[in-house]
Amino acid sequence: MALCHNGHEAPIPTCGGGAGAKVEARPSASPKPRKTETRTWDGKGLEPCWHAEDKCGGSTGSCRVLRGCFSLSDCRCNDKTGNAVPICHKGEEVPISQKCKVAAAERMIKKAAEVARAQQRAENQRWKSSYKWTGGVAGPPPIYFSKPKWGCHYYQGNQDDAWCKNAQIIKDTEYGFFGEGQPLKSPCGQCDCCSRHIDVSAVYRFMNYQKPKNTLNFLIVGDWGGSGDKNPVSGSQAATAKGIDNVASVMGSEFVVGLGDNFYSRGLSKNNKWRLKVTFDDVYKSSSLQVPWYQIAGNHDWLDGSIQLQIEASKELPRWVLPAPHYSFVKTLPSGKTIKFVMFDHLQIAWNRLYTPLPHSEQKRSHLRDVEWPAKYQTGSEAWAWLDSELKNSKDDYLVLVDHQPVYTICSHSDSPGLQGIPEMMKKYRVTAFMSGHDHCVMTQTREGQTFILSGAASQPWNHGNFWAKVLHNGGKIDFGLHLDNKGQTRGSFASAEASDSGLQIRHHDQDGNVLHEMSTPLRPRK
Repeated sequence: MALCHNGHEAPIPTCGGGAGAKVEARPSASPKPRKTETRTWDGKGLEPCWHAEDKCGGSTGSCRVLRGCFSLSDCRCNDKTGNAVPICHKGEEVPISQKCKVAAAERMIKKAAEVARAQQRAENQRWKSSYKWTGGVAGPPPIYFSKPKWGCHYYQGNQDDAWCKNAQIIKDTEYGFFGEGQPLKSPCGQCDCCSRHIDVSAVYRFMNYQKPKNTLNFLIVGDWGGSGDKNPVSGSQAATAKGIDNVASVMGSEFVVGLGDNFYSRGLSKNNKWRLKVTFDDVYKSSSLQVPWYQIAGNHDWLDGSIQLQIEASKELPRWVLPAPHYSFVKTLPSGKTIKFVMFDHLQIAWNRLYTPLPHSEQKRSHLRDVEWPAKYQTGSEAWAWLDSELKNSKDDYLVLVDHQPVYTICSHSDSPGLQGIPEMMKKYRVTAFMSGHDHCVMTQTREGQTFILSGAASQPWNHGNFWAKVLHNGGKIDFGLHLDNKGQTRGSFASAEASDSGLQIRHHDQDGNVLHEMSTPLRPRK
């Protein structure tokens, strides 16, 4: 580094020269007239003082980088790789504040993210150009609240009324006795013993769901926020809301985890605050859904620059929870085991969005009592440090990480380069699952022992499954995936979860509540 003074480079004595170090003063000399010569700089190396003079002069306390001259107050005194560096002045080292160092680090992260995005765009284009779905189409969904009609069953062999009363389900046939002493009239005419063919798949099992005593049940709903101010409730949202109500009623869901994009297409502002009622309250109005909704902001919520009104809504709506972009909460199972949710908004960091968190005095509200959040605005480095601390310090039996955007996806929005470090954190801290929305499709994926749940089709379906082959190519296993090219008659989707002492079961549902998929093996507790 060198300082500029009167258009010339001033030699810099060694910083911290130790006791006795002397700086020899140069004798003053009468100024000589400058030569009128044309000088050019080839752009390589440090910018010459004479070239930088017109931009920032030769003022003491400035430093030079590859191009341009910037003052210390701008936190721009950097070396070639963007690291904040000190300069020397009168033989002393001028310190760079911690704030400058943090700013320099964040610029490096931003630059690395830009490079990663450019690389990802090029890779994605290669996969898209070769994409052609050949995996078939999902069949029509079964009718959720309607069972097949009963028909007469004629006894064979040793069968009699006592057998019919005890038979219940054998293979794929259900038997029912409606004879003497039974409160219901026979649904199959004059016969006392009736039978009907049933589906013994997950759909049928869920249709007859009985909540176990020691479970904690909740719903997972992503990208539910209508379709814009002119169409505040989309057709898919209204249809899927009925299925959400059906499943919440059957399961006795205790809360909802929202995955972002709460208000299409540009979030909530003072001009459309009415959408809190129209897009949220009036749509999810059934008694089964009058439970806490733990929300996170999506990219569409940030498009107008702020989610402050959504944060403030946590004081106004008794079930709306969004005290800050980053927060956590813990739920307790009947047995005493716990499940922790860490809500993280990496877009707030990537887009450098400002916000003011709720004051902690609001924790007195019943729906905020189990919620923790940073008391002050978090810079990028502070937010990532907060996330690391939340995961590291968790002693909970289940640990769920939530972000609006997916780490990995099978659909056209593609993976999120800003979350490339998440899988390593999940592995390090034994995270049970990562949940996201954003891509308008449905997915359960496992990769290197980690589970990724995507549910982004509660209002704005559907996207193409462009990256199905990419996921397989990169070592992912697609346990279930539904997208534009294979959805068949599925109009919308959401998910449900059942946490017990032995495992966390996650099911995907269609707009009516039918089970589209359930895990063959629930996710095991961390300990």
